[in-house]
Amino acid sequence: MKIRTQFILSMIVLGSLLLLVSIAVVITDQKVENTSQQELLASQIESEAHNLSTIANDYLLYRESQQASRWESQFASFSNDLSEMKATNPEQQALLADMKTNQQQLRAIFTEIRAGIENAPQTQEAAFSTAFMQVSWSRLEVQHQAMIFDAARLRQMLSEEDDQLMRGMSLLSFVLIGVFGVILLGNYWVTYQRTLKAMAVLQAGTKIIGSGKLDYAIPVKRQDEIGELSQAFNQMAANLKDVTASKTDLEKEIIERKQAEAALRASETEIQRHVEALRSANAELSQFNRAMIGRELRMIELKKEVDELCRQAGQPQRYFQSDGGEAT
Repeated sequence: MKIRTQFILSMIVLGSLLLLVSIAVVITDQKVENTSQQELLASQIESEAHNLSTIANDYLLYRESQQASRWESQFASFSNDLSEMKATNPEQQALLADMKTNQQQLRAIFTEIRAGIENAPQTQEAAFSTAFMQVSWSRLEVQHQAMIFDAARLRQMLSEEDDQLMRGMSLLSFVLIGVFGVILLGNYWVTYQRTLKAMAVLQAGTKIIGSGKLDYAIPVKRQDEIGELSQAFNQMAANLKDVTASKTDLEKEIIERKQAEAALRASETEIQRHVEALRSANAELSQFNRAMIGRELRMIELKKEVDELCRQAGQPQRYFQSDGGEAT
């Protein structure tokens, strides 16, 4: 596998893990936020249940329509918050169902008590107040305490769920760190085992080739960029070997040509020396020939003079005949 492909695959794996972890973190964060909102809403419902109990007690004590209106307003807010609650497990669903049942019962009981108070005759007010207040307070308090308990329990469950989600996020963070550590160590191991060692072998081979051993071939055990680089170095060494051999042959041929030229120049010098010797001998020979010819001509003149003296003396010619031929 080529280094580039390995790097791309590592980036794809790392990116996929990052994407999955990011999605998990976003989902968990949304769950934590929703759970925190639900916990806050449960706490608000618990507080509203306490307020309903307090307002109901005030209404039973003072029987003022203003207290009844306050209870109705608080109950509407309580009902609205309760309708916004979302259960995420069966236990929460059961608590939420109990709270809605208690809400309906509380509404019915308060309506009944309010109608009884508003329709009570004035003559029976004292007797009615004591007995009615005891029963009404007991009925309302049972419903109020049930809703307060359920709201507190629901808030506690949501808090535990929030804590569990936070622990899950912390665990996810540790897992993420561990996964990144494993990936980094794996990449380091792969890089060290495959890339750094191969580069060390390549570096050692280049030093051997650089020292002049052009017959050395770097081992090619990988089909990646380093393997291609090793092949390129081997090809370069082979080309250098061919060039070096050609250069050696050329230098040898140049030396031979220089030796031939030196021998030729020596031969030319020898020939020139012989030519000069021949020229000198030829000049001497020409001078000798001229001297010999001059001597012969002088001898002929002397002979002619002798013959002339003989003729004058009435003696026969000694060297030349009268017809011009030479005497024998």
